Amino acid sequence: MKLKKSCIRIFFISVILVLMFSILLYAQVPDRLVKAREEIEKIYTEMKSKVEAGSPEEKALERIENQLKKIDERIEVKDYRSAFRLLKRVKTELERLLFKIEPEKVLTQRIEKIENLIALAEEKVAGNEEAETYLLKAKEELEKAKNEVQVKNYRKAMAILNGVQKAITRAIKTAEGENCEITAERVEKIKKFLQDALPRIDGLLDQYKTKVTDNEKAQKIYDRLVKERELLSRALENENYFVAYNILNRIKNELRLINFTLDPEKFLRAEFKRIRKRYGNLAEKIKGEGNNVNKKKYRMGLKLMKEAKTY
Repeated sequence: MKLKKSCIRIFFISVILVLMFSILLYAQVPDRLVKAREEIEKIYTEMKSKVEAGSPEEKALERIENQLKKIDERIEVKDYRSAFRLLKRVKTELERLLFKIEPEKVLTQRIEKIENLIALAEEKVAGNEEAETYLLKAKEELEKAKNEVQVKNYRKAMAILNGVQKAITRAIKTAEGENCEITAERVEKIKKFLQDALPRIDGLLDQYKTKVTDNEKAQKIYDRLVKERELLSRALENENYFVAYNILNRIKNELRLINFTLDPEKFLRAEFKRIRKRYGNLAEKIKGEGNNVNKKKYRMGLKLMKEAKTY
């Protein structure tokens, strides 16, 4: 009987401690929110003085201002989770707007951050051949991004930097062993996949050889493809299948780009068809589920599809 009472007492004490810890943790949330809110407010105020009256940028700032008011409302009613979600959305919108107004400044700051990341990553990846390959590629791409900034091709520079960031993350994860366990079975699967892909790549290269002669941009992409194909052969010869797989993904992206360059309308129509098919499958999946976030994302996707069609 005494043991039973002791167990009940321990149980209730544990519940009370958990509740107290939860309350303390919950009480800290507004402080984090307020700091993030202040940071966004500061950026918003700086940008307000830089936009022209009646411009699309000013309208975008007005939308952001309304979102900030909604965040304040959420904080007042202690709906912190919703407030955080709105804050993330506002931050993304502000970053996009800042890129439109001061692209060079945004890109320069991002390049500096990435250079610091690479310096930190170099220590972590040392001695890991696969991770070092990813980091080397990231460095090469970073130089390309810098060149694009110099010639004021800001959008391309941003796209390259996004790829650089992913390559650095992958290098670190590979070095830390966070990638999938490398088993003999997995190596064989990748090896077979690569060997099956080679004849198709060679066939496409032969097919595009004559098509790109009158298109300077497409010719440049084709030249890059030929170099990537050589790198792929070298990686396969050295039995470095994971590096080869990474090169194959780059080839796939270049092939999509060459298709778009040669016939953008045909490419976009095919993309719309592919996305519609994918959205059709998604609609069935999220129809019955209670996840409102997924439903909102789905509606946003449809909205963006309609907007893209107008162009």
